[in-house]
Amino acid sequence: MNRVSSNTVSNDKPNYETYFQDIVESNRAIEEGLFFVFPERTAKGESVSMSSMGHCYPRKVSFTEYSMLLFVYGCEGLAMDSEIQENGNIQITDMERFGWKQISKLGVSEVRTMMMNIFPIKHQKFIVRENSFTNILFKIAQPFMGKD
Repeated sequence: MNRVSSNTVSNDKPNYETYFQDIVESNRAIEEGLFFVFPERTAKGESVSMSSMGHCYPRKVSFTEYSMLLFVYGCEGLAMDSEIQENGNIQITDMERFGWKQISKLGVSEVRTMMMNIFPIKHQKFIVRENSFTNILFKIAQPFMGKD
């Protein structure tokens, strides 16, 4: 089965480290530990990835860079793997310390861009340590989400 993204068609198994290293602006977010894909799979063959939205400090990594890494490059990189296309991804998002300094950097146009450019894969999302700012982010993103 060919893996298809908006930029490539490949039969090769992707190397996530080198894939993300090639994205210069994303590299800072990875170095800060804001996005991580576990090398192991679940018993059902799902990949597991983790992000820490509250640990993004705009002075180190802009929230737009981080968001684009997570929602666009991260999902597209995962979707290049045929096993993940078939079995899906489990995304764990830690919202600890997510607050005004992060959400004030996001507008409707940025959220729309991220939501419209996600490569479609089966995606289960688990939010841990959520707070009131999580609800604000969800309300901004909700109009761009599918009914599923």
